[in-house]
Amino acid sequence: MTPQGSGPAEYPVQRRWERIPLSMHIKVHRTLNGQVETTDGQAQDLGEGGIAAYIPNSFVLNEEVTIEFMLPFGQIPIKFEAEVRDANGFRYGFEFVRVKEEEREKLRASIAAFAVKRKA
Repeated sequence: MTPQGSGPAEYPVQRRWERIPLSMHIKVHRTLNGQVETTDGQAQDLGEGGIAAYIPNSFVLNEEVTIEFMLPFGQIPIKFEAEVRDANGFRYGFEFVRVKEEEREKLRASIAAFAVKRKA
């Protein structure tokens, strides 16, 4: 944890994918006791390998979920299987798992387009 006002924490491991800050609505689906539970949340950043979001629910590390959202500049929602990799209060980091290549390509193109628009 860093002192207030000192900036983001430094991670000992280099991230595999660049992340872009954004704010968008997401849905997180999980199965509990045979029932699908859906929680709405607000994404904070997105990368090819995962997403960070504020979710008003309790998840445990390594829990498997499905994350659904509209890609920036997309027209239909896309779903990714994911696992919880980080939890800090209601802020969660999810790593996308078992991603199909066509989904990865859509995600890459969308992230690139969004990053260019942010710089303009």
